[in-house]
Amino acid sequence: MLSWILPNRSKLNPIETRVIDAIAAALPEDSAALLRTQVSLINKVQRIDQDREVDFYHMEKGKPTFPDSALFPNRAEELEMARVHLTDVVTGHQTKATVSLVKGRLFCIEFSHTPRDLSGSGDLKIEIEQLKNPVNTGELKP
Repeated sequence: MLSWILPNRSKLNPIETRVIDAIAAALPEDSAALLRTQVSLINKVQRIDQDREVDFYHMEKGKPTFPDSALFPNRAEELEMARVHLTDVVTGHQTKATVSLVKGRLFCIEFSHTPRDLSGSGDLKIEIEQLKNPVNTGELKP
């Protein structure tokens, strides 16, 4: 409705995309494919507290919903899927991000510091500190 006033409210920004892409690249292919499917279904992005919290939704008829076929088998109430460390190689700004699932779906990225201080996606170094495979909840990286 307000998409022409508030553009890109339904899309991930370049930094969020880089975080998700780094996680997908480190996951087994079946898990990565499911994550990419979930990202493709996101049609509402809510950014709170200077973009420190970014929540993802798939909305239908004004209500959040998600097709069962796109959910991860692990349907825990909340699962911390990944923790990553981001460094802007140009400015030196750093932040950590936690990526969480809720009931089998990608729900949010929480940044320790506002990602607005990062200059852009092209100059980011992203290191995965912890990664859990949401298909079997096995930890992939310490």
